[in-house]
Amino acid sequence: MDPRTTDPRNLSILASRMETRRSLEPRPHVGNWLRRGDRLTRITYVWDLGERGLLIQDGGTAGGSFHLCETGGESYSGALDPSIPGITVHPTGETLPGYVWFFDHDFPGAGRGVAFEIPEPVWTA
Repeated sequence: MDPRTTDPRNLSILASRMETRRSLEPRPHVGNWLRRGDRLTRITYVWDLGERGLLIQDGGTAGGSFHLCETGGESYSGALDPSIPGITVHPTGETLPGYVWFFDHDFPGAGRGVAFEIPEPVWTA
């Protein structure tokens, strides 16, 4: 186990970002799980088109790179599958663990990423 995951400063950063994440609008977000038939992936990008609704891209796997930002949102680094209309995506009421990362002590640099597992909502399409 990475000792940085039990570091009080990193745990404080995680708690703060998770509190902010809980205040986000209840809709699909990057990092959430998406069940499409028998395939389970993570949401990799959400396009907010205003009155035209959302477009959702998925394709992230359990090992994808999801950065947990100060805003409570996540950003994904990797390939994207084609988008689907957000109106076709519905909450399941369940959560599954998903890995996120941020920089150790919030100080950027190579090799400074520290990973945590957080509960992610599951959506179905």
